[in-house]
Amino acid sequence: MDDPSMHSLSNQNHKDPTHTHSPPNPITESSNPLSVCPYVQTMALRRSLTQRNLFHEPPAAAPDKVHALLCTGNLGNAAPTPESFQAWIPHRGSIEEVTRANAPFENCKEQEEHEEKRVLQRPDSFDLIVVGMQEATWASGRNGSSLFRKRFSSGIRESALNDDSAAGSGGEEKGMTVSDMEVLNQKSNVTLSKLFQKQLPNYKCLVERQRGQMRLYVFVRSDVCKYVSDITWGAENTGVGGIGSNKGGIMAALTIHDTRVSFLTAHLAAHEGEAKYNARCANVREILNSVRLEKAKHLREYDPTMVSHYCFAMGDLNFRTNFDDEILKDSHIENSTSEGESEIESQSTVQKRRFRYQSSMADDDIMKQRNLAMGHKLAANKDWETLYAADELMKGIRQGEVFHGFVTPRCNFNPTFKVTKDMREYKYNPKRTPSYTDRILYKTCDGYESRISTDAYHPCADFITSDHKPIRGVFSFTTVASTKSADVDLKTDNFLSFATMRKMRGSQPTKQYFIISLTKMRCSNLPVMDTGPNAKADPYIKLVVNNEKLLKKIDMKGLLCKKISWPKSAVLEYTLDPVWKDDEVVDITLKFDHPRKLIGSILFITVMDWDLASEDDLIGTLQLDLMTLYEKYTKGIKSIDINGPVVKCAKTGRGNLACTLKMEIK
Repeated sequence: MDDPSMHSLSNQNHKDPTHTHSPPNPITESSNPLSVCPYVQTMALRRSLTQRNLFHEPPAAAPDKVHALLCTGNLGNAAPTPESFQAWIPHRGSIEEVTRANAPFENCKEQEEHEEKRVLQRPDSFDLIVVGMQEATWASGRNGSSLFRKRFSSGIRESALNDDSAAGSGGEEKGMTVSDMEVLNQKSNVTLSKLFQKQLPNYKCLVERQRGQMRLYVFVRSDVCKYVSDITWGAENTGVGGIGSNKGGIMAALTIHDTRVSFLTAHLAAHEGEAKYNARCANVREILNSVRLEKAKHLREYDPTMVSHYCFAMGDLNFRTNFDDEILKDSHIENSTSEGESEIESQSTVQKRRFRYQSSMADDDIMKQRNLAMGHKLAANKDWETLYAADELMKGIRQGEVFHGFVTPRCNFNPTFKVTKDMREYKYNPKRTPSYTDRILYKTCDGYESRISTDAYHPCADFITSDHKPIRGVFSFTTVASTKSADVDLKTDNFLSFATMRKMRGSQPTKQYFIISLTKMRCSNLPVMDTGPNAKADPYIKLVVNNEKLLKKIDMKGLLCKKISWPKSAVLEYTLDPVWKDDEVVDITLKFDHPRKLIGSILFITVMDWDLASEDDLIGTLQLDLMTLYEKYTKGIKSIDINGPVVKCAKTGRGNLACTLKMEIK
């Protein structure tokens, strides 16, 4: 069963996005960023945005795509100079400024073929700009990082770093008090406010959250704000003792043109080694398991990566470069030489000498020293392909250990960590393995994989005030609202036939019932959910859709039922490999008057664990796009065999689900 403490933390961390204990940081167009509080300026706007319905009709015709810029950077507890900030955040959200600086992130033929078309279709500035920061609190002065750490190490309690903690919670501690932290936060806030104000005067900041040293900002271009609704946010700490706010994540979600989009900025466990890698994976699961962004009760069981049409994750994820034997065997670096290699050799003389005495060293130390030497050689040779092949994050995604279903653009550039400050060039710390610690990833719901593109992805070399180089990525994705209004096939972008268009454009809307049934259900290798000796699980299968409006039920008196009962199978007790009877059927009936009402709707085939004394726990789920299922039915496909892993918190390894899905329209 899930740890009950996780649920309590989730409830504590999830707060209404329109409520704060103190006014947000000032980001206005005033010359003095402290003269006008954005709480006063934007509260009415935020309240109206959060009160709109998730499935509202857009105020005007929706554009085909949303163009989003995602920026993430570890600021190293030092105030960025205006020049560094300008190299990271484009002035007035200029798309051309970012794409012009882009490195060839991937050898993508499809991108080359359609680049000219994209340039003609995209606007001059981004619709959304999302900025995630880590170690984004500092003292005044040029040497802000060391001054911050010196004061911080003198005794402040971790909870005092959390801007949501109660005032005065650490006043009795020795060293830095909560008041000291408020001063530091105010100085940091003023600096960032001025920088954002100068770079993005034509944007509204709809999300502005700080959790300890982590920050998340969501900027929306002023003319696009009217299309945005249902803004929610949450946060989770995973730092010292599992509660310290020096590590963790902040999440936010919004609906734009009927499209649910969520964002995660995270700062995960640091350092190299297998144990630290496992800690990072555990951090991600803890964040996703605790943060819930949906107000609808029937969706509170699912983490934001499952209920969003598009989910973006970014931050100092701290995944390192790890060379296994297979990578070393395939690489050519043993005999490689390059210009500048002598400098690397001189920097790592101590490490090379230790190689002569490997027999007396622990295996972990040997691996670390090998990674260190190989990483610096590859960086000096600019062999990004081999470096990227040794990336821990890619390994975790392939094996389903972390960020399952996410896509990370190829890192065809210099590693972003750990570099020497005050230098545009990439000069790496000789005691650290060059690694791609700063990343941006994305995930789509089922059926939307081809609806998003990566138009740029690169580090910002001119950002020189941190030992990390910030990353930024440009993403374009199709909205649900534009798909509803377009005469195109959702999956192929081909125009529909005249017969199909006549059917979908019928002048008299006709009520239809789309019946989805599951038979021949079975699961295997489910995790142990109960406690005690020889504990197992008590699984059952449940069907849920994100859009409750499709599931209208009428009682015996002809009245609309207020409470919806989601279809469930029988509970099979004490088993990890349940097999339901062949004649058992779990079905759900969806009612609509137009096929386009299915666009953007998601079906969750969920495996639950029944509990007698507490709420049932989610084991894992499969996600299916309802419009894709409807299209299959119209093409004569009325039965589909499903066999795949169930997922929870972007991780597999929670068992497999197999069944036959049958469809019928009445």
